[in-house]
Amino acid sequence: MPVKIIRKHHAKSPKHKHTKPYLKAYWPYIPILLISFLGLYLGGIHPNKTPQHSVLSYTIDAKDTTLLQATNVQRNLAGLKDLVLNAKLNTAAQNKALDMVTRNYWSHETPDGQLPWIFINETGYLYTYAGENLAYGFSTSKNTINGWMNSQTHKDVLLSSKFTEVGFGFAKSSDFDNTGPQTIIVAFFGQPSASTIKPALSSNAKSSTYTGKTQQKITKAQELTKGKTPEIAFLVGVITALGVLLLLLKHSWNIKLGLKNGREFLIKHPLIDLLLLLIILAGFILSATTGVIK
Repeated sequence: MPVKIIRKHHAKSPKHKHTKPYLKAYWPYIPILLISFLGLYLGGIHPNKTPQHSVLSYTIDAKDTTLLQATNVQRNLAGLKDLVLNAKLNTAAQNKALDMVTRNYWSHETPDGQLPWIFINETGYLYTYAGENLAYGFSTSKNTINGWMNSQTHKDVLLSSKFTEVGFGFAKSSDFDNTGPQTIIVAFFGQPSASTIKPALSSNAKSSTYTGKTQQKITKAQELTKGKTPEIAFLVGVITALGVLLLLLKHSWNIKLGLKNGREFLIKHPLIDLLLLLIILAGFILSATTGVIK
């Protein structure tokens, strides 16, 4: 007579039946995952990376008139007179931008050690004071100016009462400095001199100023605040980190038990979870790099 073998399921190893009540316990995590992926996408996966291979890498309104208008808005807010465009400074800035693209360098000085003023001197523009700001990666002229307003040294040049004239140059590169397609923007600020003596091409007089060799990445939050809240990038980072920490602490233990023992776990207070997730999402977006200045 055949023996019927009955297999008993061990109590310590419960079967993982994906019943409706079981799945109901997990469904709230689906929108959380979707929102998380959306945040990573909008934030560029890594929020502090240099902008690259973006559809907005080329500045969409790169014109001297739009940059001049955005510049004078900031100067007027500071109680300063408008700058006026100077043809020679425009030519100098354009030559510098083209040289940067042609030789693929991101610096105030040329690869052979020439100071930026060589481009001004070559046009015959005589100046008492001169300054230079550089930028790339910004989507509009207004955002470029907002980027410069977030750096004290760039802001000092932009809002200097010494300058009365300005010139802008633009050049597009399909792969600038290994960052993908970019529009390089050069701004030369100047105060014309009544002197008829042309300065030496290698001159590095105290009257000539630029912002040094370090670069600064500008985030979306900094761009939106137009330099009025310099610490905004740090605050966004702290708030985002706290949001991530609270969300992880709130769910890590239950998730661990669920994965290890097959237990059902429920998201309690889903509105709190959604709020934390939205904070994290906003943090990723606001921390994304929108442009680079030098």
